[in-house]
Amino acid sequence: NGLQSQLFYGNVDRSKSVTDSGSTHPNTAGNLTGTSKTVGSGTVFEPQDSDKGDIARAVFYMVARYNYLSGSDADGISADNPNLELVSTSKYAAKYTSTTTNTGKLGIVEDLLEWNKLDPVDEYEIHRNNLLFNNYTNNRNPFIDFPEWADIIWGEDKDVKWADPASDGINGSKIILKTEDDKTFNPTSLNPDESYVVKVNADAGTSVKWTVDDETILNIEEATSNNVGSASIKYKKTETLDSGKKVILRALKVGTTKLTIECKIDGKDEKREISVSVKEKSVPQEQENLLEKILKNPLYIAIGIAVIVFLIVLLIVFFSVASKKQKRKVKNTVKKNVKKTIKKSNGKK
Repeated sequence: NGLQSQLFYGNVDRSKSVTDSGSTHPNTAGNLTGTSKTVGSGTVFEPQDSDKGDIARAVFYMVARYNYLSGSDADGISADNPNLELVSTSKYAAKYTSTTTNTGKLGIVEDLLEWNKLDPVDEYEIHRNNLLFNNYTNNRNPFIDFPEWADIIWGEDKDVKWADPASDGINGSKIILKTEDDKTFNPTSLNPDESYVVKVNADAGTSVKWTVDDETILNIEEATSNNVGSASIKYKKTETLDSGKKVILRALKVGTTKLTIECKIDGKDEKREISVSVKEKSVPQEQENLLEKILKNPLYIAIGIAVIVFLIVLLIVFFSVASKKQKRKVKNTVKKNVKKTIKKSNGKK
């Protein structure tokens, strides 16, 4: 953090020498400071690859969270009510702080968007987001849950004309997947070997075409009153049903595939392509918290060690007693055999 200081985040131009860049690179743990490769001037900070996506999504959150509009409050923009913006240049000398007349600057936007894809969201980042939400802030970083939103706001899709938010806003489509309890279906983290009953709001009397690219990851079939949870799997790449019909989406194995839905809504042809991700089941949060508490409590650790030692001693005693009994049994058997042999020998004499 001290190395980054107030420098913008961005890719360092490695073709420049230490003298040309005015700073030293590489630095500790793969972090760099030097001339911006994207802008061509100004000093930027570049973290190691494994941290780039995490940092980018944290910056996106800050800019989205502190998007304070001047004049919306009597006090205006200030250090307590900041307005941050992402920019494409690193030349903002002493203008990083948000004031009543100046927005705070963060960047470089092109590099952060690149990092968002270079270092995608992983299980550790999701776990950290969940911990913060459940235990501290009660607020999520949406760019961890939906990293594609960064491109929609600042990237290549920012000029796309979106549909009204009430109609879903995904590629202008009005197709919204709903579950049986009328909640919006989230396709980003399905669990393997589980089934999901969904429906769409298509025009009455029309048909809905459901298509999945990889039927080994996701299976589609019509939902009836008695086949939810059925053990039989019907592999179907495409299923065309009447509007109002529900379908079962069966998550079969871990992976990502594309689900395409085509239908008529308000008399117009609508099409929506959805990236569906089937992921390994995670340990429930309450179980993780319990495990963390046990591992952090010295008393629990001491009790655990004592139980293990007791079991080891118990096993040693058990085998020791068993060994003594076996020895006595062998000894008695030998004595009997010796006596029999002596008797036979005396009888012959």
